[in-house]
Amino acid sequence: MTRQSLRERILEAADDVARERGVANLTLDLVAEQAGISKGGLLYHFTTKEALLRGMIDRALDRYRTFLKAEVERQGTEYRSYLKASIIARKDSDAGQECSRALFAAAANFPDMPERAHVDVKEHYDLLRTDAERFADAAILSLAINGLHFLELLNLAPFTPEEREAVVNRMLRQAERL
Repeated sequence: MTRQSLRERILEAADDVARERGVANLTLDLVAEQAGISKGGLLYHFTTKEALLRGMIDRALDRYRTFLKAEVERQGTEYRSYLKASIIARKDSDAGQECSRALFAAAANFPDMPERAHVDVKEHYDLLRTDAERFADAAILSLAINGLHFLELLNLAPFTPEEREAVVNRMLRQAERL
């Protein structure tokens, strides 16, 4: 197994632990066990829990960006197309869920860490600001899909699958009207 594939296996295991046991329970021991390696093997790739969380964030943000970029290319380059792509990326993307779990894990353990995500969020809203007339409506839609996403991530969403689909479809229709 190459160093890179073992690193990926460790990061996948960390995401599995965060998803299955909750981000507050993410430990190096649990990640090593989940990855099927010794703790020393994990520490070779990630010398601290903070380094592991940084790795999780970097990997998750890269995957989310890749998904979003592909969706933007599929939707088109218009303002509303970017907004629709960002809604779809939150609605359908495993990368979006992974990214959020990594950020929650980092924030729970190292509150100063998610600076890279801050840059991404700022870039997202800066892009929405390029059309001042539509910015407020676009920001509301963006905040709404993120709120739904985080409710689901925390297992607090009170919606049936049908209700969820109706809500997201309404957001997409609203984005199309912008």
